[in-house]
Amino acid sequence: MIKSYDNNISLFLKNHLIALSKEEAANNLIIGTLLSLSKKANPTCHLFAGINPENQHPLYWAVLQQSGFLLISGHANFNESLVNYLKNKYKNHSLKTVFGQKELALSFAKFYKNKFNINFSIALETVGYQLSKINPLEISAGKMRKATMLDSENLSKWTNQFFWEALQESDEEAAKAQTLFFIANQQFFVWEINGQIVSMASLIRETPNGKAISHVFTPKEYRKKGYATSLTKTLSEWVLDNGYSFTCLFADKKNATTNFIYQKIGYKFLADYAKIQFD
Repeated sequence: MIKSYDNNISLFLKNHLIALSKEEAANNLIIGTLLSLSKKANPTCHLFAGINPENQHPLYWAVLQQSGFLLISGHANFNESLVNYLKNKYKNHSLKTVFGQKELALSFAKFYKNKFNINFSIALETVGYQLSKINPLEISAGKMRKATMLDSENLSKWTNQFFWEALQESDEEAAKAQTLFFIANQQFFVWEINGQIVSMASLIRETPNGKAISHVFTPKEYRKKGYATSLTKTLSEWVLDNGYSFTCLFADKKNATTNFIYQKIGYKFLADYAKIQFD
């Protein structure tokens, strides 16, 4: 059974935030996205909850944005009800991308493919991690600081390079806009040594008890010196020291080095996630 909330984010959160927060880190993307959207004047998105008709408990949650991006979260084997609902409501195929726990996202994609007679492919596989306690770890020379507008030119270039390496996407204007926004909102952090910034990371989502780290990136000329490890460890520690219970992040499943570094810092496996694109 599907419960639809259209643009009523406040009602959706009232009814489901407690359930989502039982696995807050695993559901951080959907929680953080909705908390951020709830602060906007006129947010536009369609919200759904898959409900078990036998006990009325939620099985999964989904957020459909105007861009055709569907964010889905939960652990139940996906049934066909949401696909049928979308077919009846929107008639024609409109989804471009779905992202969520891999098993759930793939199950949805297979039903969606059969219903709309379209193909899909896995564009990206990531691993979700959570950290609540930092392992003892020696850091490199230098220090962490918040980024300023004086860093914006370098960080804009690095953000675009991060887009390409992480997502195989490149958009200089989008990278610049995001960089300026993050700096203005004190979300960008850098590792600095002898007055030179050598690595970056950001805080991108806040949930009731945690924050998510992203944009972990070091330019090629500064790699293999431990700067990203030092920045990620120090930023994670900063989050915990500021009253949060955990921090979380995603890593490209194919990047063995990154996954090793995060685990060395103290990050624990949450779940496998997948980004799926439709033709």
